[in-house]
Amino acid sequence: MSPAMTNPDTCGFDSRGQLVVDYGPRQFQVLPSSDGKLTIRELVDGVATGPRRTTLPAPRKADDPDLVAAAKALVADSRRRVQAVLTSERDVYRKALGAQLRWRPGEVERQVLGHPVLRPLLAGVVWTLHGSHDEVVAAFRFDEDGQPVDQADEPVQVGDQPVGMAHPVDLDPGLVREWQQVLSDYELAVPFRQLDYPIGVLPPDQGDEFDLRGLSGMGCHELKFTGVLDAWGWQFVGKRALLPWHWSNQTALLEFQGGYESTRVTRVVLLDGLRKRVPRKPWPLLPWSAAPAHLVHDVVTSTRIVG
Repeated sequence: MSPAMTNPDTCGFDSRGQLVVDYGPRQFQVLPSSDGKLTIRELVDGVATGPRRTTLPAPRKADDPDLVAAAKALVADSRRRVQAVLTSERDVYRKALGAQLRWRPGEVERQVLGHPVLRPLLAGVVWTLHGSHDEVVAAFRFDEDGQPVDQADEPVQVGDQPVGMAHPVDLDPGLVREWQQVLSDYELAVPFRQLDYPIGVLPPDQGDEFDLRGLSGMGCHELKFTGVLDAWGWQFVGKRALLPWHWSNQTALLEFQGGYESTRVTRVVLLDGLRKRVPRKPWPLLPWSAAPAHLVHDVVTSTRIVG
């Protein structure tokens, strides 16, 4: 299952991923970074030099006041637009990770590497190659040159295999730690939490019960509650939320109650079949022992975050 292609704003950056602003005697290169901020360096004979900054420097006497004002306005507009792209695309790719969607060969390169803002924003994402039975055959990231490399910076041949985003359930814990170290070494941020959550598993006493055990019942502020669950792919239907899992033809159903100050999960069950709406009772319930590890991780982790 392949996610819909997105076409986010380029935020004023050219095909090389840069924006050049002019003070008159001086020019500056502006680049988007993996954390959604801007990196600014002075251009000398077309080459970026000097320290990296997040804001434009103060003007000098020789600088043109009108050009300085225009440059500052352009950078401010670009910064605002990059943040908007970060917010929207973070949700798109986080939900694609949760649903374990796959890209066709070459689609990631066109969609991500070909976009001046998505390329740096997603530079810290770990991708996976999948075999004929959807098994993970390799994990990789795109380096500064846009080449797929593994955790040791060795080239990875993508070929014609489907590409997904690495889910912690699919990777050996040792490999997860290696990737975490790589991202730390290269100071690469990820716009959503991909590999840094502990793997969520069923409580030891879950057995074949239909209701998920281990709910704390503590709850949190309504805005956090809805924001977190939405980011993990839950779809709200009144006082319930659905999390469909296409690969196993199952849907998690969550019930909650409360108000603005405190909203809490009261029940989570597993339904047979993919559901866009809450079915009539009696619900076609399945025991949680029938749920795949990916769905268990996402349900357990997201409900744990909201208390």
